[in-house]
Amino acid sequence: MKQQAYLLLTMMAGWMNRHQQQVIEYLVEENRILREQLDIHTKGKRIRFNANQRRRLAEKGRCLGRKMLMKIATLVTPETIYRWHRQFVAMAYAPKGRDHSVVHTRRVERNALIIKLAVENSGWGYTRIQGVMQNLGYPKLSTSTIGEVLREAGIRPSPERSSRLDWKTFIRVHADQLAATDFFMVPVWTLRGLAMYRVHFVIDLLTRKVEITHIGCQYSGALMLQIARNLTDAFEGFLTGKKYLLHDRDTLFTNAFRELLRSSGTIPFRLPVCMPMMNGYAECFVKSIKRECLNKMIFFSEDALRKAISEYVLHYHHERPHQGRDNQIIEPDVETFRNQGPIRKIAHLGGLLNHYYRDPLPKIEEEEGRAA
Repeated sequence: MKQQAYLLLTMMAGWMNRHQQQVIEYLVEENRILREQLDIHTKGKRIRFNANQRRRLAEKGRCLGRKMLMKIATLVTPETIYRWHRQFVAMAYAPKGRDHSVVHTRRVERNALIIKLAVENSGWGYTRIQGVMQNLGYPKLSTSTIGEVLREAGIRPSPERSSRLDWKTFIRVHADQLAATDFFMVPVWTLRGLAMYRVHFVIDLLTRKVEITHIGCQYSGALMLQIARNLTDAFEGFLTGKKYLLHDRDTLFTNAFRELLRSSGTIPFRLPVCMPMMNGYAECFVKSIKRECLNKMIFFSEDALRKAISEYVLHYHHERPHQGRDNQIIEPDVETFRNQGPIRKIAHLGGLLNHYYRDPLPKIEEEEGRAA
């Protein structure tokens, strides 16, 4: 009985070994075919592996041995796998005197800088980025490393990046010549019931300054023409020096309104349908004023609405940091980034909008603080 059971187990083991061998042979042949197809599409260029992929192949290849790798390895040679294994072993048993946390932090900063240079300069290739990085304190950075960092970040090479100009880049390049306009609605309770007030504004895309042109329930073509005259006034017009005005397809932006702007030197640019992000700066202002102010108040008169919007615009220009401008204030009333002096607060609308700043020290105290 024992001999029969042993014979049965031997037969099953032999069948499983043959089956596994057939599976391995099929996978090896499949990898060869995929490699041939990959060579056709990449035109014979060498396949690039990141650090994680090299580590995984090195760990698995070391267990198989050189002879087995010679039979089944199709992507890289056994010598390459062994070289990767030696490199990872050397890194694991490197001297501990070096602070690897500092090395990791510097590598992360370096990679972030490479990605920033590639994103902000679509026409720069690996060699150009290498030259800039050398000037910034990275003298031993190779073009292959730059390429690996950009590929892992999903950034295409320079010819492919420079062939397309996205809307965000276009706006950033021409911000000094662009302004945008839009409307937003605010509910107001009146003696006759609930009324929807429409607020028209214009925003400068470079400085983020905002001009509230009109607040009311009723708009007409004649009113929009007067708004256009005020905006294009030769002395105090908000659109002075602006080449283009972005706006949506609202019917209030009539042909007469557009012709008046065009005759004054500002070309109106009508945006496509259902694409609000193309007017993202205006949409961002609407979101900010509603989230920070208007949605937290109930208005019972037009005067209350006008006062709230006036207070917010004052806060928006002179007190509020803007993330799109590196947290800078558009027109600060006091010196910012002061680290001495008592902290003061300016409250608007009953504390709904707050601004904090430091009072300047008297000259004598300031000189003593610097001397200390």
